[in-house]
Amino acid sequence: MKVIKKFLKALFAATAMLCMFPFAMCRLLCQSMRKWWKRLSKLFKGLIISFFIVFILSIVSMVLYDNYNYKYGRNSYYDNLLSKNIMIHYYNDDKYKIYNLETQDYTTPKIDWVSSIPKNDSLTVYAIGNQRGFLNVKNGKVIIDANSNNYSNAWVFSEGLAAVVQDGKIGFINAKNEIVIPFQYCYFDKYNAYDFGYLFHNDCCVMTNEKGKLGLINKKGEWILNPIYDKILSLNENGYRIVVNEEKYGIIDSNNQVVYPAEYDYIDIVSDGFILTKEGKMWQIDFSGKIINPFMYEYRESILFVSGYTEDEYPIYTNSDYVKYSILGLYGILNSITGKPITPAKYSEVNILSKNIFEVLDKESENWYLLDKNGNIINKVER
Repeated sequence: MKVIKKFLKALFAATAMLCMFPFAMCRLLCQSMRKWWKRLSKLFKGLIISFFIVFILSIVSMVLYDNYNYKYGRNSYYDNLLSKNIMIHYYNDDKYKIYNLETQDYTTPKIDWVSSIPKNDSLTVYAIGNQRGFLNVKNGKVIIDANSNNYSNAWVFSEGLAAVVQDGKIGFINAKNEIVIPFQYCYFDKYNAYDFGYLFHNDCCVMTNEKGKLGLINKKGEWILNPIYDKILSLNENGYRIVVNEEKYGIIDSNNQVVYPAEYDYIDIVSDGFILTKEGKMWQIDFSGKIINPFMYEYRESILFVSGYTEDEYPIYTNSDYVKYSILGLYGILNSITGKPITPAKYSEVNILSKNIFEVLDKESENWYLLDKNGNIINKVER
């Protein structure tokens, strides 16, 4: 027991000495430094103090710079070309600057975004906050300053004019920032402007009225197509536009004349004509109105019916003489032998109960019906 106590006392003493040693060394070092400092001249003292001040300031500056650069500095990974000689420089604060590669100068302050290159014009839109302006994509110079105008929205130039929004109204300006068509049309955020872009094509532009309906105006600001539509899509390469009203589709031509009224379930413009869909039927016509294909569908699948049972009472499935085809998410029944439909595609579901009896769910009434091989209703199914 006495041996253990002596050992613990020795261990404690050694630990205390080890702990005191650094303090003793520090005190000795401080005394030596104090004596050394007293022996130095005022000049050397000033130089040493200046060195330490400069060193500390350098460290602080580096930390501050790294922090600033991390938040606001350039990030060249996201840089991209606006045009041949103009680069868009990206910054870590999600801002951009326009840089001219020829002059090696920035042509704009930090901006929030810049639009892509317009197809037929050298001016494009840029934004600073909620303000819009225009710059030249060839030299990067600001042509219409965003900070000097109260344009909350803007679109690229087309046929010499650009649509801009001021105080909730749409008007049109030229490249000199002169108002050509007054701010008289209501702007609605509900539209995806990429569908039509408020751009002029063949001297006409899609526009909204005070009720939010779409029509077409000319460069005088006059309505040349009454605003009665919910959508007017961009001009097709063949000179046609698709119009939509209350989810029904129509077609107007390059003269803004109605070719097909907005009464179809869907219309698609193809290279040699139109594909029309109405009341569960789909067909194709050429641009002159001649029918090319009287019956079309999106896809088809076989219909199997139970023709019997095995000894183990498993059903035996057999291909019927019919297939179900789909148009706009609804089903119809097609006779695969004759290739003729026996019903339009108006059912949510189609099943076959026997070789010539079908069970269908009508989308409109949400009722189930039994149909015969000619598509006639036999009976209503109670469920």
